[in-house]
Amino acid sequence: MHGLLTREFTLLGESDKWNMVFYINTSKKTISAYEIINSKYTIVTSKIYDYTIVDNNTIRLHDQSLSQLNIETYIRQ
Repeated sequence: MHGLLTREFTLLGESDKWNMVFYINTSKKTISAYEIINSKYTIVTSKIYDYTIVDNNTIRLHDQSLSQLNIETYIRQ
């Protein structure tokens, strides 16, 4: 695993937050994330993101389970 991430989202009006570990596959240009439950991560991928590196400070992520129009841009602080 390459690191930790937090996924915060709202579903049906309820806020939720998942702590996850992630793995980056540079040949496929994907980031696979696995939810952490009771200090252990699941063996089934919880989320897969396509990524595009814009520059040294900016990355765009597309959640493969959502439509192509749903791309998030993240800028390093």
